[in-house]
Amino acid sequence: MRTKAILAIIAMALFSLLAAPAWAATVGSPYYNAVRADNPLVYYGFDEAAGPTATDLSVNGRNGTYGNTYTLNQASAYTGLGTGVLFNGGNVAVPALGGVYSSLTLEYWIKPTDLGGGGFRTLYNRDGWNTGWVHNHLWAGGAGGASKPMEFSLAGANPTDQFPTGAIQLNTWQHVALVYDASAKTIMQYLNGVAQNPVTTYTTALSADLSGTGHIGQWDGSSRPYLGSMDEFAVYGTALTATQISAHYSASTQTANLDVPEPATMALMGLCLAGLGRYVRRRR
Repeated sequence: MRTKAILAIIAMALFSLLAAPAWAATVGSPYYNAVRADNPLVYYGFDEAAGPTATDLSVNGRNGTYGNTYTLNQASAYTGLGTGVLFNGGNVAVPALGGVYSSLTLEYWIKPTDLGGGGFRTLYNRDGWNTGWVHNHLWAGGAGGASKPMEFSLAGANPTDQFPTGAIQLNTWQHVALVYDASAKTIMQYLNGVAQNPVTTYTTALSADLSGTGHIGQWDGSSRPYLGSMDEFAVYGTALTATQISAHYSASTQTANLDVPEPATMALMGLCLAGLGRYVRRRR
């Protein structure tokens, strides 16, 4: 009876290891592969066990730095997305993203607890405010109201503040892509892979300047805090197509390659199996 009890305990331990969540599931997942295929300027999966470094998953090595009040290891929308980060007055400092772009796409998953009815809630801002610099907030107190709380600002454009079509939901994970095209003079919002029509247009458009530092979650790292969770933040120096954005969203629901335990889990499984083997040999 004692042998059976010990074997049962070891079996349960192995099962719990196999069933444990893969906290770094972003890397190698279908979503990760889809994003990387479209050459982001920067891509944060927010899968770190601890700060302060936010690892850039693009090929560009633009690591960010967590600051102020944030909590990692937050459950994300889908298993294939790994984990997210909860901001409650926190931020990620983002290095310069290379230069000036005539087209731009901001992409992320968000689960906001506040839509900015009382003021700006920063999603991503280039630090400061000069011609061509980009600010992106939730601002339900702005001209778009609660039905169009997403705000995209470009200094020097006309109008400066745009509120693209599309309603953001409170306390719900949603995939967002904002596609700016200076040559077409448009900004389009995609929610969960679907274009939100009609498209929003500019009278005067100009290129977006990302040659300086920025912050996710707070303006200049100290004000206008975003409140809620975020995951899979990426910036592209191109206007992603509807097909590309739909493919990213569809990939998020896939869990291929996520059944393989991580190296630490594999090592623990190996130790359990080795112990089981030694125990069985001694009993013979």
